[in-house]
Amino acid sequence: SAATINIDWSPQVRIKSSKLGDKVAKRLLSGERLDNYNAIEGNLMVHDLRKGIPFESGSIDAVYHSHVLEHIDRDGIDGFLAEIKRVLKPGGR
Repeated sequence: SAATINIDWSPQVRIKSSKLGDKVAKRLLSGERLDNYNAIEGNLMVHDLRKGIPFESGSIDAVYHSHVLEHIDRDGIDGFLAEIKRVLKPGGR
C-alpha cells in the first residue's frame, strides 16, 4: 500500500512530533503559525535532510520536495540530489 511521509525540520513539525505537541503549540504559537501547525497531517518524520534521506537505497517510488533546495548550501545540493537518486526504486521519480 502507498504511504506518504512528510520529512520536515520546521519548528511546527518538531513540536507536532513531540508527545506534548498540542499542549506546547497552544502556548508557543499564535496566529498564522498556529494555523499552519493545526493544518499538519499525516505521517511525520523530523529529520535534517542535510544528513541524507533516512531510507534504504532503492526503496522509494517518488520523492517530492518543495521549498527545500533554497535551504541547502550550494555545496550540498549535488549530494542531496544524489540521495534522492539513491533512495528511488528503478523507474522512480
